[in-house]
Amino acid sequence: MIKWLKRIGLAGFLFFLIKGLIWIGIFFYVKSCTDKKKEKAGNIVPASITATFCKLRV
Repeated sequence: MIKWLKRIGLAGFLFFLIKGLIWIGIFFYVKSCTDKKKEKAGNIVPASITATFCKLRV
């Protein structure tokens, strides 16, 4: 692991770290947008009801 870090250097490590964090942010943003569309459409189901149905199926 140390050889790998020395080979890419601090700049390379920070580049890939920031790149990964940006991708995670994009996924959370898309998820929040789809959740807001569901709320506007009225298709949102409370988590307690969903959990109850999951327990009944088992």
